[in-house]
Amino acid sequence: MSTFAQLCRLTKANIKRLLIKLPGVITVAVFLLVSLSAAAIVVSDNLYKPENMDKINVAFYMPDSNINAYSSVGYDLITNMQSLSNTAELIEVDSEEAGKDMLSKGLVSYLIVIPESFFGGFMTEGIQVFFNASTSIMTYITNDLFMAFARYYTTAQTGIFTAIDDAELNSLSDDIRSRLISLINFTFLDRALNKDAYTAVHSATDVGVHSLEQHYIGVALLLSVAFTAFLMIPVLQKPNRGIRTKLTVFKIGKWSLFLSNTASLLPAFLLAFIPCLIAGQIYYKTFTPLALVYALPVVCILALITSAFSTATDSILAAELGFLVVILILCYAGGGILPEGMLPKAVRSISHILPGDFMIRSMTLALFGGGA
Repeated sequence: MSTFAQLCRLTKANIKRLLIKLPGVITVAVFLLVSLSAAAIVVSDNLYKPENMDKINVAFYMPDSNINAYSSVGYDLITNMQSLSNTAELIEVDSEEAGKDMLSKGLVSYLIVIPESFFGGFMTEGIQVFFNASTSIMTYITNDLFMAFARYYTTAQTGIFTAIDDAELNSLSDDIRSRLISLINFTFLDRALNKDAYTAVHSATDVGVHSLEQHYIGVALLLSVAFTAFLMIPVLQKPNRGIRTKLTVFKIGKWSLFLSNTASLLPAFLLAFIPCLIAGQIYYKTFTPLALVYALPVVCILALITSAFSTATDSILAAELGFLVVILILCYAGGGILPEGMLPKAVRSISHILPGDFMIRSMTLALFGGGA
């Protein structure tokens, strides 16, 4: 009998031995899926739930000399910014003294005083921001943000002066000069205030096309199938004496044994996956025709990892510990514990070369299809 034929017989024997464990494998897989899914639902519903921030009251005073086309546009841009409306309430006051009185009484957190001819004029001083010095460190941080905002307007004013000088050098007409200055003013106002139109916001809990709960259920499905390897590894590492003798006679080495074990594990992992898939689809009332197609690459990766540790060592404990460490690393780097946006930069830089993210997304696609 050839070595290849003997290897095929060994593979068939291993499949039969693994199938004997199938009832236990399915039971463990489904139990893990229920437990991990319950944990996933709790995590997605509570751990990453955004907290509602209390709005802060901000008073501002703008002299009548500042009320022109530019200030009106600026005010409209500020009050219509979604991000600002979620965190701050703007209150206009009649005088600087009135604003300071509200500040001292705790009615507002900040007072912004806009100097004379700030919009469209020759600015001689910057925006002033007053706050209660007895408040928390966040007050000082916010003040720095306000002052940075004011410095941006100083830059805009410099741009206006440059445009005026250039207009003088090129002898532009008053009409062209006026239109040029208006264009620059509106451009700076738009860039400074309408930040929602020029920035992209990515949630730290963003997991692509699927909801956070679906993402974690996909992780639960992956781990439920993966952890059945702890029942399979002892089967592959305890061949009887006759099999060990044949391996020696036919000179079947580690590499051939690795391929044989991988082929044996493929149907075992697939059969562990199917009941979990059915249970998930019944609970979520979903059906994905290509579920097995999505899951097959994941099953192959699990079989390869399990076979590698089973073949590399004769110790069941070492093989199972090695498998556990690798699976947990892949799961963590793939966003299975923390969503990708919350992972450290060093981990995100290598996550794309590891199969963890692919495995999680494939399992999620197998259960939920294209997403919410």
